[in-house]
Amino acid sequence: MEEYEKDHQLDKLNLDFEVANQAGLYMKWSKRAAIATKERIIKEEKLKLVKDAVKKNLEEVRAKVDSSIRLKPEEYGYDKKPTEGAIFGIVIQSKEYKEEYDNGVRKIDVAVKEYAEAVENEKVLEGATTGMNHKRSSLENMVKLWLGGYYADPKVGSEAKKVIEDLDRGAQKEGLNKNPRLKKRLGKE
Repeated sequence: MEEYEKDHQLDKLNLDFEVANQAGLYMKWSKRAAIATKERIIKEEKLKLVKDAVKKNLEEVRAKVDSSIRLKPEEYGYDKKPTEGAIFGIVIQSKEYKEEYDNGVRKIDVAVKEYAEAVENEKVLEGATTGMNHKRSSLENMVKLWLGGYYADPKVGSEAKKVIEDLDRGAQKEGLNKNPRLKKRLGKE
């Protein structure tokens, strides 16, 4: 059983213990939720930074390859100055650009997974905090039921008591009348 499920259990036979522990349980889970929110924010910012770094690195590689093409177009199969479209095509097909792009995709993938995990953890812990609020409400209702006598022995009205007593007396008389020793003693045989 997970820790949350254990903390969410409510023992109606130990209401005093449950009431005493409820505030601490809520605090424990709300603190964990706050930490999860902080982690989510950190992972979100890290994802933005990774994306920016990948974009910057790709731009640097593009600029490096672009200037190399412009300085030495003959190395790329051009006798005269290539067009902008041709330069762009050579850049995105270059080995350096492809390697940097693949490396950037891997970095972003890792950052996205970390962010998604942080979001999931945050939502689960927010749910745990909400669950502790529901437990508090249930606990309050159980205490009200206990105070109202819900868990007490059944109450029997005065008329019902009289009927029960009459039945008991009748059953006792009948039992005594059937007792052979008592009949013999009273001379009823």
